[in-house]
This record gives sequence, C-alpha cells and structure tokens, in this order.
Amino acid sequence: MATRLNIASRQIVNHLITFIAVAETRNFRRAAELIGRSQPSVTAHISQLEELLGVSLFTRTTRQVIPTAAGATLLVRAKTLVNEAEKLVHDLQSQATTMQGRLAVSVSPTVCARLMPRFLGLFQAEHPHVHVSFREDMGPEMFEALHVGNVEIGVGPYKRVPDSLKFEPLINQPFFLIMRRDHPLASTGHATVADLEGLDLICPPRGMTARDILDQAVQRHGFTIQPKHEAAQFLTLAGMVSLGLGMTVMPLSNRRMLESFDLVALPFIDANIYREIGVLTRRGDPLTPPAAAFKRLLFLTTGSEGELLEEGWQPLARVS
Repeated sequence: MATRLNIASRQIVNHLITFIAVAETRNFRRAAELIGRSQPSVTAHISQLEELLGVSLFTRTTRQVIPTAAGATLLVRAKTLVNEAEKLVHDLQSQATTMQGRLAVSVSPTVCARLMPRFLGLFQAEHPHVHVSFREDMGPEMFEALHVGNVEIGVGPYKRVPDSLKFEPLINQPFFLIMRRDHPLASTGHATVADLEGLDLICPPRGMTARDILDQAVQRHGFTIQPKHEAAQFLTLAGMVSLGLGMTVMPLSNRRMLESFDLVALPFIDANIYREIGVLTRRGDPLTPPAAAFKRLLFLTTGSEGELLEEGWQPLARVS
C-alpha cells in the first residue's frame, strides 16, 4: 500500500490535469489536443485514475463522456488542487528569481579565502540579484560589526561570543604543519605533535584562536612552544615560511598558494587539531530573506564540498 501511495503522489497532478480536460471538453480527442498529449495517453491516465480511486469517473456514450457523480465531485476538488500546485511552483520560482537586495557578511580571513569564493558562485547562481559584500574581520571586529548592524551574518572560528550573538557550528577545520618542501620532515608526509618541540615556529600572537588551539594541543603533550616569530595573517605566515624563517601550524587557506611558495602541509597523525567554524547572527533578530537564503545554502553545501572533505574538514550540525 505504501508503494502504491508513493507512486500516486508522484503522478496525481498530471492525472488530474488530464481528468479536468476530459471533464470540461467531454471528449478524449479534444482533451488530448487541449493539453498536448496523445489520445491513448489521455485514455490511459483516466483508466489509471479510476483504478487508483476505485470509482468510475465518466459515463461513456457514442458521442461524449459525461462525469459521474463521483467525477463531478472530483472535478471541483481537482481544480482547487491543480491551481494550488501551479501557484506553489509559481511562487517558489518567483522567490528564487526575484530575491534581491544587499547582504553584508563578516568572515574571518582564512575562512574567507578558502571557503567563500566557491560558495559565492553557488549562491549567485541561485540568487543572481543579491549583491553580497564580504568583510574580512578578526573576532572583536566581527562581533562589533554584527552588534551595530554593519553586517547581518558572520562566519568564523569565534564560538565564544557575547550573549547578544548566537554561534551555530558549521564545520571543523583541521590544522597542518606547514613547511618548505626541502625540509627533511616534509618527505615523511605527516607530522606528530612531538615534532613541534624542536622546530622554529612562526605563530599567530597569543589571544588569536589559532594560537590558543595550538598552545592547548602542545600542553596536552607536556610542553610549551616559544615561537621564533609571530604574525597574524596566513599569507604573511606562508611568506615567512617560504623564506626559510621557520615553520607554522595553521589551517589551510589556499593549497595552490602553498604550492606556489613551494610549501607542503603535513597532517598530524597523533592528534586531531582543529578549530570549529560556525555562523554568527544576532540573537533574537530575524534574518532578511537574502541572509536566510545565504545561511541555509551555506549549511547545505559546505559539507559536500569535495576539496574540503579531502583536506579533512568535518561537517557539523545542519540547520533545520
């Protein structure tokens, strides 16, 4: 029975359109011409509908077909159902094609460089009339931009947010040991946390999320690190590593950029070092339609991006 209902649910609208045409023209041939189907197809639709419903819908004479009492009842409700289905399709198509406006989004720099170019292409394909602008902000700047209304959404690793904001987990972003390709450790293809104890490291300053996560990881292994140099931005860190000034532990921002600097990113085989990326919004404030569409598509697509999954990104909760 369940299988029969599933088949019916997929076919019922087409069958009702055929039924309405026959009921109003009272002629199979004219109904077929009206809806652009063959006469045998129209006849088959009516037979299948009668079998499905278990009632006779027409009385057939030599000159015309006349709705039965059951057919007359069905005609009234079928018109309502088909009209509602057509209205639903029209409304959804109109919403997709006519949504417009401006959307300002704050994104942490490394997440913006790695995630947003690909995602923006997907979003623009669905909502071509929405103008999206990105700000690349660290945590305090993102919180302030959300608080004063300069942006509607934030995306970053800043889960410890003020009470006025809400953080919804999106995906985990792994950390790698990034070094020059000619370093002896690079040939192993992987790293351990213990390897960090004897390396010249270039790290973000204390207080930044990436530095806090690294410090916690090495402390769990019984040591601390004293960076040789400090810098905040991934591009700067990568440039310093390429010049032989040390190594760094960071999430990947741009694999092609690493290759252009002749750098490699080694995964840690004895620890799962990652940061949680999430979506930040103002608590209690409803999102505008462009922002709601942006957020929903972000949750729906991020976990299926092949390149991210290959790099070890781990999708988290989905929005309802």
